[in-house]
Amino acid sequence: MPKTTEMFARKNIKKLVSKAHKHMACKEFDKALSIFEAMLKENPEAAPAYLGAGTVYYRQGNFDEAENYLKGALHIKEDMAAAKIFLANIALKKGDNEQAISLHKQALEINPKLLKTRIAISRIQVKMNNYNEAEEMLRETLRYNPQFTQANMLLSKVLEKQNKVDEAIQNLEKMTKREPEPWSAFFALGKLFMKLKRFTDAINSFKESIKLNSDNATIWFYLGKAYVKDEKYQQAIDSQEQALKLNPEMHMATLNLSKSLILNKNHKKAKILLHKMSLGDKSLGIVHFMLGEIFADEGDYELALEEYEAGLLYADKLIEKKPELLEISAQNMDSKAKVAAFKAIIEGNLITEDDDDEKSEMDSDDIELDMNE
Repeated sequence: MPKTTEMFARKNIKKLVSKAHKHMACKEFDKALSIFEAMLKENPEAAPAYLGAGTVYYRQGNFDEAENYLKGALHIKEDMAAAKIFLANIALKKGDNEQAISLHKQALEINPKLLKTRIAISRIQVKMNNYNEAEEMLRETLRYNPQFTQANMLLSKVLEKQNKVDEAIQNLEKMTKREPEPWSAFFALGKLFMKLKRFTDAINSFKESIKLNSDNATIWFYLGKAYVKDEKYQQAIDSQEQALKLNPEMHMATLNLSKSLILNKNHKKAKILLHKMSLGDKSLGIVHFMLGEIFADEGDYELALEEYEAGLLYADKLIEKKPELLEISAQNMDSKAKVAAFKAIIEGNLITEDDDDEKSEMDSDDIELDMNE
């Protein structure tokens, strides 16, 4: 093919791919696919068309068809990193972690600067509990860009998993100095200090995070939890109320506010919140246990016992962990003694720490790239 004709063909392919991308951005997958199929009919050697069609099928969830087209792209052009990455995503969807890592690493051999690919590999390694390998990959990623927030945050999590807590703290503290608005680093520091029971440090970190991102309900929620642990109940109430002002649907903030009110002896307001929650369908075991705690504090052991017994009907996980609760329920004793027995076991299990949000940071393994990447 003459050079001018080849150049024209290349420009035309780029133009058509760009048009198809616009359809894909609008989720008009059929229109995008028709463009790629027309390109392949015109030129069966158009690797970008194979990649494009594979990407469409991938986004539609048709992984087998996507795999066929992506392999077709690589048959024509072996060094197409984007095709390798989408195939890695498919392998991951099918549960083949080793194959996903292998394909991602092949993409890195083509282009070592694909930092999102390095993050994807690290996340898979974390899922497989291969923390040393994940740490090594993340440190290599940060050689390419020390500013990469995502890599730094994940590295701190990986260091924490390896009980390298001091290194995790140091890494987050460096982030607070390196980044222009490091609210997420301060937030992560606060959560880590909470796990270490360094509640004053946690409070200070959450406050710094709020200075930079005061409209984030989650930070206010965690600040409230830290105040409870530090036995500063009015500040906890203020923080949880601010969280709910920003996000009225934040269920855990309502629970923690109720607990803070109980600890601050504001039973009336706690009862109002808990009564309303008892008519819903979330955390009913915790709701009834809290009501039981209030009535016990007020000396009404009969009402307290009714609430504790009701709570047990919604507390399968707690009963599995503490089967002695059912034994107490079956015992013949007066209301006051039974309430005291329930309270001794339940009190430390009322509200879960709810720190499983790290999954959202670690488990989103597949990545999407521009098809020309």
